[in-house]
Amino acid sequence: MSVPAPSDPRWGELLSGAKDPAFTALATKLMVGRLRQQVKQQPAVLPKAVEELRHYFSTNAFAQRDLALI
Repeated sequence: MSVPAPSDPRWGELLSGAKDPAFTALATKLMVGRLRQQVKQQPAVLPKAVEELRHYFSTNAFAQRDLALI
């Protein structure tokens, strides 16, 4: 599965908490939780958080199942 573009609205929904999939990998849960806190405290970091999350999904094969949930 290909990683969605940074402009894909699903990233914003995921990092704002509007969308809360039941991820299976603990690493994904921790990553998303940490990035949500950052975005909540400083909304301007959203683009950087999206890039970090995209990098996580593109470099970790085990996270592909979780990527399919977003």
